[in-house]
Amino acid sequence: MIASVEWQNLWAAAGGVAGGAAIVYAVGAAVEALRLDHAGLPVEQTISVVPRTAMLALAINALLLPALIAAVVIGAVILWSQRFTDREPDPADLALKQAAREARVARRELRISEAGPFRRRARAILTPVFVRAVAPGWNATIGRLPANAQGWALIGVVYFLFLPWTVSAIVLYVGNLSQFFLINAIARHRAMRVISRRREAVLIAILAGLAVSSQAMIREVFHPGPLPRASVKIAGQSKETRGAYVATTPEGVYLGVNRTLILIPDRLADRTTVWNAPEPQPEKAETLIHRID
Repeated sequence: MIASVEWQNLWAAAGGVAGGAAIVYAVGAAVEALRLDHAGLPVEQTISVVPRTAMLALAINALLLPALIAAVVIGAVILWSQRFTDREPDPADLALKQAAREARVARRELRISEAGPFRRRARAILTPVFVRAVAPGWNATIGRLPANAQGWALIGVVYFLFLPWTVSAIVLYVGNLSQFFLINAIARHRAMRVISRRREAVLIAILAGLAVSSQAMIREVFHPGPLPRASVKIAGQSKETRGAYVATTPEGVYLGVNRTLILIPDRLADRTTVWNAPEPQPEKAETLIHRID
């Protein structure tokens, strides 16, 4: 019975590794297809010649590696910060903080009382404006929302007015907003002793990794990265053949030239040089303030 359980665990682990590799390969193929389509090359014909190892490496470099780094860093920060959240506060430290807070309030009141006539006049003008215009407007709009939603609504208003209107930016904003809500929910569960500190750190680390990888994938969907560039020196020709680098196979070098996939046989390729193409700069969308102006 014990041997059967061990073999079942082994098969389950092997199936998990195979499934994870298949997902990574599918993601790499999707990213490669988006870049090929953005370059104007025939996707089905071109992606069939790209080696599987290249698509795995593309997915690892573009998605998995940044997600892993983010998960490790966030998890380490959460574990480190938890050392200070569960400790009993020191009464002497609390007294020092309260004294510093009272000193800051006293200095602020002193600056207000010793302000010049211009600052006193500005304060006398702005205070009624705030009380009569800003405060009623806040109470009639965002102030009517629950207290835990007012901050998110204010961030949304700032984004709507001052940040560019692009589809990718809106999707990323919604994703980050949901990520913050999930992090708050996880933290509340740990505060209620529903989950342990380590589980909280692991969950938030996984969430951070998924957020980073999803943002990278969204960026690829709306603004695909460029294909590498390559130049091939053909024996007997003085001019090099340049184009988008697709793959190197036993048959030769595949290039995308003038939206066409061409094959330069290995026996004719004298020298091949590959370099990274510059990142395309997406168009900047105007904000609502710019449109009004």
